[in-house]
Amino acid sequence: MILLDDGWSALQAGTRGSRPRTKLIANADNDRRGVALVPLSETARDITLNAGRTARVALRQIAPKPYSVDRVDTLGALDRF
Repeated sequence: MILLDDGWSALQAGTRGSRPRTKLIANADNDRRGVALVPLSETARDITLNAGRTARVALRQIAPKPYSVDRVDTLGALDRF
């Protein structure tokens, strides 16, 4: 499971965290384990495990949101997962 801060503060961080996330996904894919990407701005979305290939595509599609993210709101989705 990879939690992604995709709020306004992520704009300033740029792509610094991209390489470690990509490596985590590659390692999971090599071990045939599922990957759950959790954008902290999408609190209503259910968390699911995906194949590494799908997770890599999803990671590239996540863009920073122009607002602050309330990380506590993600706890409900984490609890359901």
